Amino acid sequence: MKVFLEVLRWQRVIPKILECGFLIGTLSGALCFANEPTGDDLLETLRNIDSVYRSGFTISGTEVIPRSEMRPVIPPIPMRWTLSMNDSKVAIIHEATELPNPEFVPESSHQHRSYAPSGHMVVGLFTKRSVIFNDMFSGQCRTDTVVLVAPDNQVEKKGTATVVQYFPPHTPDLSLPVKKALWPAGRGFSQYLDEVIKIETLSDGKLLVLAKGRESDFNLGKWRLVVDPQAVYMVRKAEFFSDQFGSNKPMIVTSNTGTRWLGKCCIPESSEWTHKVSSYKLHHKATLESASFEINAKLIEMAEKNMSPPYPRNTVLIDDRVKPAKMTRINELTEGAEAKLQAMLKDVDFLLDKPLSEYPDATPSKVAHTKPSNSEQPSLNEDKVSAGPPESQKRDIAAASQDNDVTELPVVAQYSKIVWGLALIAITVVVYGVYRWKTSTR
Repeated sequence: MKVFLEVLRWQRVIPKILECGFLIGTLSGALCFANEPTGDDLLETLRNIDSVYRSGFTISGTEVIPRSEMRPVIPPIPMRWTLSMNDSKVAIIHEATELPNPEFVPESSHQHRSYAPSGHMVVGLFTKRSVIFNDMFSGQCRTDTVVLVAPDNQVEKKGTATVVQYFPPHTPDLSLPVKKALWPAGRGFSQYLDEVIKIETLSDGKLLVLAKGRESDFNLGKWRLVVDPQAVYMVRKAEFFSDQFGSNKPMIVTSNTGTRWLGKCCIPESSEWTHKVSSYKLHHKATLESASFEINAKLIEMAEKNMSPPYPRNTVLIDDRVKPAKMTRINELTEGAEAKLQAMLKDVDFLLDKPLSEYPDATPSKVAHTKPSNSEQPSLNEDKVSAGPPESQKRDIAAASQDNDVTELPVVAQYSKIVWGLALIAITVVVYGVYRWKTSTR
């Protein structure tokens, strides 16, 4: 009799236990879904974090500018750089810590080598560059140390050559140095993301994200990101695939390793940047040294001052705020400097319509450091910023998209919270269903 009563009691208790288990399992599964961030939530989080950095942030590091396939005569150059920004201004300054000695290469048709009348090879070693964005103008001041290399590899320094170039305020034309500082550090991506398509949670808790976006105003495509919530949503790896030009492998890849807390700033220890341009691949490695949520006012002031006269000897001033762009030579050009400036002007995308020596000279006092009048200054909608890239850039981007395979996010990330949620609900439903079926058939 006692056994019968015990069985009867458990027959009444077990359904209640299973019903509670079913409820708990369903709620647990639902919570797994709730913990998976939506695309809108993630995008808002990234934008909020980036807005904190934009409101006042300074970061510095070191890198080695590698030997370029486009300019193999220039050896690797170690650089130190610092970026500082707030809501209205961004400045970054690169400065070489050591200048190597290039080796002589006989004269040929190679467009990126210049030669003086004496037969010496003229090489400009990247020495210093400042870039500034503000509400009045954008601009860069680049200075190269000009050296003459004899056939026996004797190197003679011949001073410097400088290009000062003005653009409309906050132009995208000068954004690359800023991107190369911020993106490998895992910041500044949100303004280039338009819509998050898919999010997967990896086994280590990082988020694998596929998003529609752009690398610039004219270069649309998709981003694949690895975001680390444990490091204040730092982007650990980013790959950009150009949609517009049919790219199947990334044109740009950035990645970083390590985590350092400098006060309230969370930055990686080291970073890398790979950029495929035409048939060339540019690869930079950087070590991040310092960061703070403070503005380096002296750095910003220096970058702005570099745009103002008096300019050093052997300077070419270009004003791209007016169309056609205006170019002026500052003071006399010394031996080798004219050839080097010709090559530097190619770098800044300015095509000469006559020999450099025929452009007017100007003394620093005659060069006005002012914003062009409204009649001279084109609107950004009419400027080349929104009109699209030069044909050469289009060819470079198109070439970067060839010989590649389409990449897709994995269908299910390992040990995703969603997978566990579904499994928990399914097991609970099956167990409860089997029990109810057995009890109903008795």
